[in-house]
Amino acid sequence: MAHFKIKLIILITIFSILFITCKQTKQSEIGVWANKDCELIITNNFVLFFERNGNEISATLQRIEKSGDKLSCKLFSKTIFKDSIVSYKYVNTKMDSLIDKSSIGVIQNDGQIIINSKTKQQLLQLIEPLKIVDNYEMFKVEKNNIGLCLQQWRLGSRLTLDSIPNLISFELGTNKHNYAFVIQDGFIYCRAARIRSYNKGTYFAQNIRLMSNSRENARIMEEDNQKLSSDDLKIDDSKFDSTKCIFDKEGIYWSLIKFDSDTIFLNGCGGDIYPVARDEMTSKTITDWIEFIKY
Repeated sequence: MAHFKIKLIILITIFSILFITCKQTKQSEIGVWANKDCELIITNNFVLFFERNGNEISATLQRIEKSGDKLSCKLFSKTIFKDSIVSYKYVNTKMDSLIDKSSIGVIQNDGQIIINSKTKQQLLQLIEPLKIVDNYEMFKVEKNNIGLCLQQWRLGSRLTLDSIPNLISFELGTNKHNYAFVIQDGFIYCRAARIRSYNKGTYFAQNIRLMSNSRENARIMEEDNQKLSSDDLKIDDSKFDSTKCIFDKEGIYWSLIKFDSDTIFLNGCGGDIYPVARDEMTSKTITDWIEFIKY
């Protein structure tokens, strides 16, 4: 009987170790990764991947599928810009008919992740770890915490699908980065950016930009994407102008206009006003809730 108990304890211990290891491996993949020519963002539910290959830059949005302990991806949408022209676009607004199942990547012993893209193998470094957490109560805005609210209220992943204009709109905010993947008929906008907020407003600097509409076609990625994307943004408070947005050589200053209990209003580009809204703890808009870490 004692021998049986010892065996049982050993088995329970082994299963516990396996469970913890799987959980840790899953968490270790979550974060913002980059190298000179790529940027990769992994959450519990999504993978967003930017890749440069010669004169092409692609942006790919995938949904994560779980099968036991294994994670795989299914293609949601993808676009490729050759020079500044869209050479490929795929949109699927039906969650149950996603295609192209593939691996997320493999974490190496040195902490890097390997992605086997269609063009070549990419080795990326973690530049911002992320922690996915349970829903939480967001800050209430006051005069002295506007910057903290601007940072926290943008956190998380948000997805909008609409089959009529073939719309996929995906936004992801981390504590240091901000991402968008928007495709619909006649319009494409995919970007990776660094972001930092103060009580006077937000400073926003894109390192990857893919844009195609009736007025603009652009394909931009910095020469050394990892170096720029991992650098902290430095803000010049004197450049915040309460009447308009201000451009400098690195980015854009969106200055504070006003705020109410659940929305902060900023001066956006081209005379637009950018509202930043506070989500309730019960919100269904946010898919992945990301832990707030003061910048």
